[in-house]
Amino acid sequence: MADLPWDEIVAEAGDRFNVPPVGKYTALIEEAEATVSKSTGNPMIVVKLKISEGPHAGKRPKKVYVTKSAKAAGMLMGHLKAVGIDAETLKKHKPTMAQIAAVMVGKRVNVEIVHDEYRGETQAVVQYSMRQPEGGAVAVTSFPAVAEPTPAAAGAPAQGFTEDPGF
Repeated sequence: MADLPWDEIVAEAGDRFNVPPVGKYTALIEEAEATVSKSTGNPMIVVKLKISEGPHAGKRPKKVYVTKSAKAAGMLMGHLKAVGIDAETLKKHKPTMAQIAAVMVGKRVNVEIVHDEYRGETQAVVQYSMRQPEGGAVAVTSFPAVAEPTPAAAGAPAQGFTEDPGF
């Protein structure tokens, strides 16, 4: 086994030692992956953000989990509105979570960062849902065709989701 240099270890740890201060930021959605919650079986999207402006540009808060459930419906709609997806578009196109994840990547959103202590470490966490950037989000009017993760591949129970209107 190779002994990794400290520079690589610190880089791999990311912003765990250098979290951005509490405040409001503009962030870029770098990655969005549709999966299924291991604990609830609900479909969700795991979103990775990076602060895109100001002196803390490049820092990353903890991942955001966009969950599709009745209990989290308000927060889900807030996240979707932030990236330009409204209720009428959802009802018209009935996109899958993978299709939504695909259109999220590259979008700019506003977030409010708070600090949370976890196992003795301070983490930067997005408070509530992502919000539209100043001037509003560009409306999403169509969704790409994408492959859905299978529940087994996502490590989820067999009752995962299957809706795929085939855009």
